[in-house]
Amino acid sequence: MADLDNAYYLKKKAGIMREFDLTVRFQKRSLVPHFDGAKIDGWLARTRAMFESLIPQFPYIGGAVNEFTKYLVRPSMLIPLVRILRDEGVPVRQVGQIIYEMAAAGYNFIPAPLRWWQARGYFSEKQKAQWRRTARQTQLRRYPGDWVCEYVEGDGETFEYGIDVTECGLLKFWRAQGVEEYVPYLCLTDWALWQSLGVEVKRTQTLANGGTCCDYRYVGRSKDVPGGWPPESLPEWTGEYEL
Repeated sequence: MADLDNAYYLKKKAGIMREFDLTVRFQKRSLVPHFDGAKIDGWLARTRAMFESLIPQFPYIGGAVNEFTKYLVRPSMLIPLVRILRDEGVPVRQVGQIIYEMAAAGYNFIPAPLRWWQARGYFSEKQKAQWRRTARQTQLRRYPGDWVCEYVEGDGETFEYGIDVTECGLLKFWRAQGVEEYVPYLCLTDWALWQSLGVEVKRTQTLANGGTCCDYRYVGRSKDVPGGWPPESLPEWTGEYEL
């Protein structure tokens, strides 16, 4: 399996690194309100090599045919910065706020017509069918580093469909990398996305916050979608790593 891991991600390495370079702009913008510019430039100069060394460590979970592969790689582009900030003594919550602001800036940068199209796709029959297939595949548990989830049919009144995640590949990987305490803030970035798209979702718990699952319930389109910062008003939030 190790050879398969390396073969997939190393083959995609050039594209992954190009995407990483694009994220650095949003990293810098979100760091500027919090830190001195010279420090920021020094930190970001180190992150590229750090992330490049991380690529061979990604667990293979099916490659491009797995809906979750992108949810493993893209958020993990933040691991080098998170490690640097932790070593600098930056509090967990402040790092979490930076993660959230970074995501919000990135999602709001997406052109409005494209966001409208993405929001519409959330509730298409094609999307529902895709999640049904993905859920069935994860139930096979072929890859230890993968997600495991179940598709929940909508009740016709309170939500269109749902997904219950009982194993999170991102949490597994960040835990293995020794940065598990920052994953609840990655969960919060979902709210930044849903707010930018105008997609109403109910979620009362997440695995990263100590829940038994991540219980997504996709309700519909809305102009009144809450953000994720500050997180205290969200039912999922426990703040256990801030205690």
